[in-house]
Amino acid sequence: MLRAVSAPDSAGRSAGSAAVSRRLRCAVALLVLLAAPPVAAAEPDLPPGHLTFRVFGGAEGLHNQAIQSIAQDRDGFLWIATDNGVDRFDGAAFSHFSTKDGLLSGEFTVLGVGPDGAICAGNDSGLVCWDGTRFSRTGARGMPALPVVTMASTAGALWVGTRGGGLYVRAAGKDFVAAPGWPGSPATTVSALWGDADGLLAGQGASVWRTAGDGVWRKLGDVGLDTEAVEGVLRDPEGALWIRTTSHLWLLPKAAARASDLHDGLPRTFESYRAPATMVIGPRGNVLVATDDGVSYRDRGRWRTIDASVGLPRGGVRTQFVDAEGTLWLGGAGLYQLRGRGIIEHYDAGTELPGETAWMYAYDRQQ
Repeated sequence: MLRAVSAPDSAGRSAGSAAVSRRLRCAVALLVLLAAPPVAAAEPDLPPGHLTFRVFGGAEGLHNQAIQSIAQDRDGFLWIATDNGVDRFDGAAFSHFSTKDGLLSGEFTVLGVGPDGAICAGNDSGLVCWDGTRFSRTGARGMPALPVVTMASTAGALWVGTRGGGLYVRAAGKDFVAAPGWPGSPATTVSALWGDADGLLAGQGASVWRTAGDGVWRKLGDVGLDTEAVEGVLRDPEGALWIRTTSHLWLLPKAAARASDLHDGLPRTFESYRAPATMVIGPRGNVLVATDDGVSYRDRGRWRTIDASVGLPRGGVRTQFVDAEGTLWLGGAGLYQLRGRGIIEHYDAGTELPGETAWMYAYDRQQ
């Protein structure tokens, strides 16, 4: 389903923002209209239909194909952190930014969106933010020069997890400060963050902390997790917590007393180091998990994987992002855009249609 960015122009969207949104919508719409080839019969373990991806690489203007993080700013531009600078995509072309444009170094780990809607880029050298013409420390005032591991936005604030320096936050109109009430020591590493309408989740060592952003922190109690460091956290639409470690993926339903380990059947070969967005909520509301085989998700109690057998190029996925229009973007050895609605199924006379010519179509609002 195609849908526009929800923020109306009367709320402050610029003409440039609307133009970017139109270009992104047109890019997706054109791809939907392209004829899809007949789909081979799916194996029992694979989702029905064949997925189609638009692949962006050097030929399309992407400067570097080792993708670490993806984010979208207030104007609708897509930003891509790579092993050699940061690229920006406007729906038609890429622009490249390097140390000449204010970046602290070439390799960037994670991107986030500040309270003003501008992109911030973090790596081992610290944090810089886009000021409209270049990257600078202006939007990162108050933030020490610490290695940045992860970022998340919630309730109009940007939270930054560091390696060996604890947790920092920047609210609208203010500078960065150490997170109020943070129970960890200033020298701790915050390895995972998740922000949503219910607040913030933070992974520190083998612990998960929760806050509504009011300075009060609650530690997740003994729910059966092991002692491995938390590498990813997520809260799904039902309020369940997903907690990823090196060897496990734990699911703790809302109000449950014990977590269950979902690692059986999940592709295990995944190096999560410097991979800040290995879990996201997909366009359909399900949890998508990045692995070296592709993107895995739960379906009727078992794992299924979107991989090369159903159209994903080059298998491995390091980072994922769902943009304001509900389009899924994947980063690995290149940038991949899931085209249109997602699953494309082919029907003809062989699948009990009365003929081979389609004269009209209708929208199924249940899908």
